[in-house]
Amino acid sequence: MFIKKTLTLINFLFHLNLKDMKYLYYLSKIYQGEKNFFSMSKAYYHFQLFEKMGFSYNEIVVSFRKFIKLAYQINFIKNVSIRNTELVFQNSEWYPTLEHLVYAIKNSAQVREYNFRKILSALPSKVDTHIIDIGSGPGILLSHIYKKWPHNIIISTDINIHCLNYSKKVLSIMNTNDSVHFCKLNALHLPFKSNSVSMIFAVEVIEHVSEPEKLFDEIVRIVKPNGFIICGFPINVDSPTHQHIFLSEQDFFLMTEKHNLLIDKLKVNNITENTKDIITIIKKLNN
Repeated sequence: MFIKKTLTLINFLFHLNLKDMKYLYYLSKIYQGEKNFFSMSKAYYHFQLFEKMGFSYNEIVVSFRKFIKLAYQINFIKNVSIRNTELVFQNSEWYPTLEHLVYAIKNSAQVREYNFRKILSALPSKVDTHIIDIGSGPGILLSHIYKKWPHNIIISTDINIHCLNYSKKVLSIMNTNDSVHFCKLNALHLPFKSNSVSMIFAVEVIEHVSEPEKLFDEIVRIVKPNGFIICGFPINVDSPTHQHIFLSEQDFFLMTEKHNLLIDKLKVNNITENTKDIITIIKKLNN
């Protein structure tokens, strides 16, 4: 198996030129001080997923090169943040493929996926309502939600139609039997009834909206008393696609104080000395 994993990765790298390799290394270690290029097993899992979805290595590399070209144009490669570039990235058809590639090669994304699965294991095995995933992106974390609750209706939402279409491809190889529904929605205007859902996921989304407090208020409004909110966000990470920066965990928790909530579980990934990834389970208490 080790030889098979190694050959899979070598095959992918074989499709890259030297310039690609340079930027691939940069993408895998965007934050100064972040260690590890990738985990062999986790990278292999995602390249196998690419293959099952019908992607060739050439298609992945083309998406990567389009990202590099656009990123260079906005000076992202030099790590200079240019605001309001979120839509430029997300309106690009290659965006979800690039996001998926990040899970294959970037250490912090791999740890985020690992911590997410740990968080899932701490949640109840039975949920009495449908489940909402806000900002599903390429559908990688959504696929783990489905594996945990294959018999529940899961509503996947994203403002980006390209991400929704990509998520459909990821979930289609799992034979979900129409239990996962995909909806193009603005996260700040969610059309769900108050106190109607027992579990809502919002992982790596709250930093992408212009009004994070409004989004969080919407999530709390929808979730039922004794229901769960699973929220993930980076700390002290300044990116062109982020519209809000949390400088500490306290910044986020201050936003939650006006609600009757309990921080039930917290997973922290220290990316570097100054940057972190947070995933937390929050329980909405009875008023």
